[in-house]
Amino acid sequence: MTVKIEIQRGSAVPLSRRHPKFLGQGMLKGMEVVLDHWFKSFGPKLENFSQTAGIFTTEYPEERLKLAEAYRNLPILLYDDETGQELCTSCLQCEKICPPQVIHITQTKDPSTGKLVLAAAEFIIEYDACMGCGLCAEVCPFDSIKMDHHYELSTADHASLTMHKADLLRPVSYYQSLAPTFWEQTKENAYKKLQNTVKRRSGLLGIAPSMVGKVQPPETKPAE
Repeated sequence: MTVKIEIQRGSAVPLSRRHPKFLGQGMLKGMEVVLDHWFKSFGPKLENFSQTAGIFTTEYPEERLKLAEAYRNLPILLYDDETGQELCTSCLQCEKICPPQVIHITQTKDPSTGKLVLAAAEFIIEYDACMGCGLCAEVCPFDSIKMDHHYELSTADHASLTMHKADLLRPVSYYQSLAPTFWEQTKENAYKKLQNTVKRRSGLLGIAPSMVGKVQPPETKPAE
């Protein structure tokens, strides 16, 4: 059984087109819009999304956008500005969690006893293979690893991208200038743990190489 469906068609609406006064009028109107945007590109920068013409770009490197505190590029290590004590205790948590396995830590041993000390003798990060995931900074229980904001690292010298401890160390004040809010939230806990760590160090062990000779090493307590 077939069903016949009838569709009522609407009436046609005739469109009248106005003929241009001269050939190429439409193209000239389009060029007028292009030129308007071009001239305005030399003017002030756009202030809001309602503006459709003006300067859209940042004149890098003369001008640089302000980076958010949460911006992350590659890891760095922190040390205390006053005492030179490194916050890292070589607990190896970052080395274990690193997805591409680019962190390599050598733990420090006391030369007199041979026992492990809460400090890193060497700390290497292969920047060329680091994926900047930030897991090392997230897992660090001593707030010694933070993500740097420096991103101009292009180089033809491949070997220079293997960063040793001396290359990675930054004073706490450096990170504080990058992320003041984040550091304020962790500062108290980080310094409390650092004080406990320093008690278990002796001599120059755990002091940033750049601070050796500038600060007094902690007093070594006699063995009981």
